[in-house]
Amino acid sequence: MSDIYEKYQLANQAFLSQSCDQASSFFTFKHLKEIFKLEPLSNVYDYVSKFIKDEKLKEYICFQTMYIGMSPYDCSSIYTLLPGVSQFYGLPHLKGGMYRLVEVMEQLIKEWGGIIHTNSLVESLVIEDKCVLGVKLSNRIDKGDYIIANAQVPYVMHELQSIIRPKEYHLSCSAFILYLGLKQKLPMLNIHNIYINQAFKENIQSAFDGKLPKESSFYFYVPSRMDEGMAPTNGEVINVIIRVPNLKAQNVEWNEQTILLLKEQIYKALAQVTKIEHFNELVEVEKYLTPVDLATHFNCYEGIAFGLSHDLTQTNYFRPHHQSDDLKGLYFVGDCTHPGTGISLVLKSARQLSKQICKHI
Repeated sequence: MSDIYEKYQLANQAFLSQSCDQASSFFTFKHLKEIFKLEPLSNVYDYVSKFIKDEKLKEYICFQTMYIGMSPYDCSSIYTLLPGVSQFYGLPHLKGGMYRLVEVMEQLIKEWGGIIHTNSLVESLVIEDKCVLGVKLSNRIDKGDYIIANAQVPYVMHELQSIIRPKEYHLSCSAFILYLGLKQKLPMLNIHNIYINQAFKENIQSAFDGKLPKESSFYFYVPSRMDEGMAPTNGEVINVIIRVPNLKAQNVEWNEQTILLLKEQIYKALAQVTKIEHFNELVEVEKYLTPVDLATHFNCYEGIAFGLSHDLTQTNYFRPHHQSDDLKGLYFVGDCTHPGTGISLVLKSARQLSKQICKHI
């Protein structure tokens, strides 16, 4: 933990909180020295193995690279910062859930005179001489001095413009999420829970090999353990997240049979964890989200759940820049830009982009 803490302090100051759009500010002798200290070429599993010998404990720690949609056997050891930071600083919870952040930001924007158009699908970018002037909707064109896309970079470049040949990026995996509303409290569960099944490596790797896991290891979140407003009296809310292949996988079909298979894996595991034999009888509300839903409802390119992969060729300066390299006037924000995936990093991305645009105004 102390080793991770040192690395986090270095990474946060040098990279996470700084824009990496300019090569001149990134490729400096000081930065190269700091990158070397982070041991980027070692993978997470090998790095953790230097400190911990117990295989089960290693699996629990390594599993947390799945929060960014990466395998611990391929992912740089830099990402051991993830479980470390949550231990150092804790994880804030917004009362009422993450959507409260959306509602508060909407209120703030309107108080400042901003206008939000909903139910307005962007069909394409309006481009002239490789300069983005606005966006084309079904019934009108909206123009602006700065066009900021918070949709994923590959979606924008593949679906909303036709003059620049899109780059082919390495994509993260996807996720199957089961949302459950239960009619009784489950005091044996924590707010955050990790379930490790048999054949850990094989089942973790399956999402990256284009296959469904035979026995899932997964993360499940029980916000009602700390926020009673999330569920009625004596009820519980659980979100179960399994990593699965993105839609580039040719041999996975998202039909009723596939969904039933994953649900059975989850209910079997929850029955084992809670020691409630007929766990599914507690369920009052059941909803789910698949990679197809991510693609159709949220424009996630190929159904990816964690933006672009965080391999070394797509981090820091090598990740898509906030200011488009191909189209003048177009800016990106979100999980496909620096510094990466996750609420806290996306907020850092927004802060960096805000500063960048304010310099131009």
